[in-house]
Amino acid sequence: AGSKTVNYLVVKFRLNGMVIWTAPEDNPYFSRPGTPLFAVRLADHPDVVVPVYLPSLDIRRRAETVWLPVKTLRTRFKTLLMRIEKQAAVDTKRSAQKRWSKAKAFHQQNQECPSGLETDYDPEEEHDKNPSAKLDTHDAFEPDGYSRPIAVARHAFVCRIRHRMGGVAFDRPQTKNWFRTALEDAFPELALLNADRDDVMEHSTYVTSRFMNLRRQMTTGIERTAGATIKGHIKVKRVLDPEEVQSQGLKLSLDSHLPLCTAPEHVDNSLASVENLWISETVFVRVYVMSAHKVDVGSLGLAGNFSFKPYVSVSLGSDVQSGKVTESMSANQQTINIYQKFVFQCTFPGTSILNIDLKTQGLMQDSTVGSVRLDLEDRLLVLKRREFREASNEAFLRRRIAPKSCRRWKKDREFENGEQGWIEPVDPDEDPLYGVPLQPLRGLPEPSPIELASLVRAEEESSGEGRAGLLRYLIDITPVGTFLPEDPEIYTNEEFEVRMVIYSVDNINVFRDFGERNDVYIKAAFRSQDYDRNVSSKQGVTDTHKYARHTASFNWNMSFTCTAPAAECAVELTLMDADKFGDNDLIYYPKYYSLDHHLWLAYKEYRQNKRALATLTDTIVFDRWPRVEGVPSQGTCCSCWQRMRRKLATDTKMFATMKIGISIIPKSLASKEPFEEGQFAQPRDRFSYVNALENPNATAKMILGPKRWFRLALALGIVGCIFGLLILSMLAFFLVQIKRS
Repeated sequence: AGSKTVNYLVVKFRLNGMVIWTAPEDNPYFSRPGTPLFAVRLADHPDVVVPVYLPSLDIRRRAETVWLPVKTLRTRFKTLLMRIEKQAAVDTKRSAQKRWSKAKAFHQQNQECPSGLETDYDPEEEHDKNPSAKLDTHDAFEPDGYSRPIAVARHAFVCRIRHRMGGVAFDRPQTKNWFRTALEDAFPELALLNADRDDVMEHSTYVTSRFMNLRRQMTTGIERTAGATIKGHIKVKRVLDPEEVQSQGLKLSLDSHLPLCTAPEHVDNSLASVENLWISETVFVRVYVMSAHKVDVGSLGLAGNFSFKPYVSVSLGSDVQSGKVTESMSANQQTINIYQKFVFQCTFPGTSILNIDLKTQGLMQDSTVGSVRLDLEDRLLVLKRREFREASNEAFLRRRIAPKSCRRWKKDREFENGEQGWIEPVDPDEDPLYGVPLQPLRGLPEPSPIELASLVRAEEESSGEGRAGLLRYLIDITPVGTFLPEDPEIYTNEEFEVRMVIYSVDNINVFRDFGERNDVYIKAAFRSQDYDRNVSSKQGVTDTHKYARHTASFNWNMSFTCTAPAAECAVELTLMDADKFGDNDLIYYPKYYSLDHHLWLAYKEYRQNKRALATLTDTIVFDRWPRVEGVPSQGTCCSCWQRMRRKLATDTKMFATMKIGISIIPKSLASKEPFEEGQFAQPRDRFSYVNALENPNATAKMILGPKRWFRLALALGIVGCIFGLLILSMLAFFLVQIKRS
């Protein structure tokens, strides 16, 4: 797919700095996320180098998905925010004037919701008052990508997605074998091993055997109880025995395959080769536990409708830290989203065993679901070994060093005519005398990968170990005094209330009742799904506007509850005709109104500024209708003719438009802005028996319909004309008879 599409990755750096290293041009592609692309040295802090890694495009886990669609062919985040702010500004301006006539006040009452948040926003009227203001070009009749397709040229813009803040920590490779993923770039011989890619023992033994070939569990007592672990490195070399050579007077022959022993009689314990030198170092260990999968709690007696309260406990030596407890999770749910951080400070060599335990909270005592056991001392030693290899491997240096030689570049660019805004990127200018020197660098290492390990639990019956699921986590080991990696920012769930105000429906041209009318009501079906796959759905129905023809007014409030961030959030609106006998009829096909952008915008605004967005007034166009006798149909046997009709917009006169107001408010702020469901103001043009008695002609016209009323009036007119002609003829006949007599 990549060879047939045009995709671009744009990196926006908001701080002043200088690129001191980029991936060499010899690299044709980047195979996995977390690969260094370039490094920037900050101008204000020259000791700080910010690496930029290849972002991850893995969207399988929604909580870790850091890509958000910010612009499509239909809408854009910034445009939606500007529309909301502009309508709120007009609302504030009109409320401040307070100069309303009685007619305008009544009209405003029918347009506003009782909380005073919503007003009738007319961009053209506002543009007439302030011609210098930018006109809102939002067109409700333009193609929406649902019922009216959007034409896209080949290689044209389709969608822009943005990497959200706090998601850089997930730009890492994922693996089941940390040793292979962390070392295969510096140790290419690992690929030649005749072992499975996920075989941790084979890969770790191959690397550690070069500097640590002694690793044994120390035991005590007759029962051989396990205790501490001894680690070391032993080298054995076969040589001629010097005592035997001296006693027998032998001379070392030139063709002997054994060398003479040159070991000193007394060995200095402080001397060791660089490869086997273990330096004491204080580091920060950051453990970030993300999620558990395929969790099996059947052995704990939890199954069926039982619930449990899982939490994570991480221990490094005597330091034990416990995470937040997840309340009342079903035992049938095999996936647990954790996303909790644990930080330790320790010294290596020293306490090295890290235990990650997934536990469940009980009434009397807590039970362990499964554990992951890691030796961090081995990892730190392996990372030191990797540094030696990266600094001495010629193939690695040729592949990573950039620039190839020391060069001087101009620090600032020169612009003509005061050029501002977007500036096309160009290669920097070289200045051999006064430029900033850039030394060859071998780049930055990849971040530690996201690991997937098996949760192991003790089996009492078999005195062995069993598998209880899988655990996903990442571990960063950084020396004290260096900059810690960015923490992943997980957007926690927040309850929101979606308030929808349905004002009126205009230009209805599809009629399902006798007399070219409908008993119109609106059915709304709301549905949202959060990142934990919890679905929230609710249906709402307005009252019925009886005997409605082209316009139906409601002034109806509806409210729904959802959780943000959400994987999807939308409301389906349907125009229905109520019948006393039989099933209700469909006037127009349902319209799908997406709230994804609006909900995310409200969630982002609440997180940053702790406030709610203003109300958005929008228009929904119903452009598809079922086959009805006497109504032009959209279907045709000729697709070319159908496309031409859509292109020329010949059917737009049949489209019905619904005016609504949408406000998404956090639950914590909803109590400050009361909102009652139901009708908040008397709708316009509703039928009543008092009006029917006062205006019988209009009532008869409403019952019969415009066409039948016209036919009836025409027939009565013709009959009246005929009777008039007959009367005139009879009168003329009598006059003639009188004259003759």
